[in-house]
Amino acid sequence: MVHSIQRTHTLRFHSGCVNALAYTGDGARLVSGSDDQRLAVWDMHSVSLRTAVDTPHSRNIFAVKFVPHREHMIVSGALDHEVRLWNAERPQHSTLLNSGEDYVSDISFSPEYPDTCFTSGHGYLGTGMVRMHDLRKPGDSAVVILRMMDRTHITRACFCPAQPHVFAVGGDDPLVKLYDTRFLVPAGKEDRRGTGRFGNDGQRIEPFLSLCPSAAATRWGRDLGISGLCWDGAGRELACNYRGDDVLIYSLANLAPDNVLVERLRTTPSDSGPFVYPPRSSGGACAEGVEGLEALGGEAAHVDPTGGVVTTRVAAGQPLEGVQSSCPPAVRLTGRQNVVTILKEVKYFHHDKFVITGGDDGRVFIWSRATGELLRAPRGDHAIVNCVAPHPHLEQFATAGIASSVKIWQPDARPAGRRSDSASEASSMDGFEDDEEMDMMYHIEE
Repeated sequence: MVHSIQRTHTLRFHSGCVNALAYTGDGARLVSGSDDQRLAVWDMHSVSLRTAVDTPHSRNIFAVKFVPHREHMIVSGALDHEVRLWNAERPQHSTLLNSGEDYVSDISFSPEYPDTCFTSGHGYLGTGMVRMHDLRKPGDSAVVILRMMDRTHITRACFCPAQPHVFAVGGDDPLVKLYDTRFLVPAGKEDRRGTGRFGNDGQRIEPFLSLCPSAAATRWGRDLGISGLCWDGAGRELACNYRGDDVLIYSLANLAPDNVLVERLRTTPSDSGPFVYPPRSSGGACAEGVEGLEALGGEAAHVDPTGGVVTTRVAAGQPLEGVQSSCPPAVRLTGRQNVVTILKEVKYFHHDKFVITGGDDGRVFIWSRATGELLRAPRGDHAIVNCVAPHPHLEQFATAGIASSVKIWQPDARPAGRRSDSASEASSMDGFEDDEEMDMMYHIEE
């Protein structure tokens, strides 16, 4: 199937980069958000523009989602720090859900709370935050449930479909941090410190699990971060799109001790503070895994060859459903470059058989999940592909990026001899001349 997928439609409406795409649950409509501060709702039966919305957003729209089970409703978030709720049937008016100190880079929903949306981003001081919005309450109902006190920016937050109280957070460091909403205490509106990472007794609540590729520990810095996160349908895997590295798929059904939360406690003071460092251990306490730590809380330690004590630690009472003591290393998907932009998505596609993302060279990359093989890399933009949105049921997905148009991809019924092959599709610019002419202001020199 994947070898017959071609770009079948180009949807034109926006006048700036398209930064966000989302389908309804039934796949009948697609919404796009852009730098032009407009939303477009597309009818996917006729593949045509259904509704155009000139929003009150004053800066680039970075995130947009349909509300589950109320799919005439849309939530949008932008660089102007505003989160708005829309009725797609009556788009003339919107409800302001939040106008905070942080710009919005992502919107997510928990399967357990369809009337509550979660937004992530970071503020002027560089502090990453996750806010919770009750869509049943009019006006500004946002509360901070997570604030990164180490000033880490947050680019993505997504909820596990199998354990809806668990969500993963990615930002501008190599760590994928997993939190449990049952252990987070929302900050009151009067508490502008946003102490959502602290309990009632003032004790800091750490992520119950953090994941990091071993190679990243030696390359810690702003050049290595996370631009996209996505759970598989069963909630047993987490695909992570690294900026400055490859796409990695972590198994959370059978997690290796190598990827368990590991904190280096240096014997001398350090400006960097505690950070995750996955040790390479052939034995000793760290190789015992985490099964015994779940019930007791505690730690297993060994000597890190680079100095200091490395500690695998799990706080008492913190949940570890589905976490085992051994598994193969994370699967690494190679072949694409992700350096230039910070919000490139990664998604599972077609019953989790494939993984798709965009690249700095304007191509769409499609890997086999079973083998990790790069199967296709067709061109999807004249510059960069940032957004990928799989159809929830059909063999179809949408992409967008620096160009102002949205591309729709699906199997081509033509004979194989009349379709683009993998050798020619990598360099072909056929059909992108209009994009290139319209978007010269976004041209990136190589």
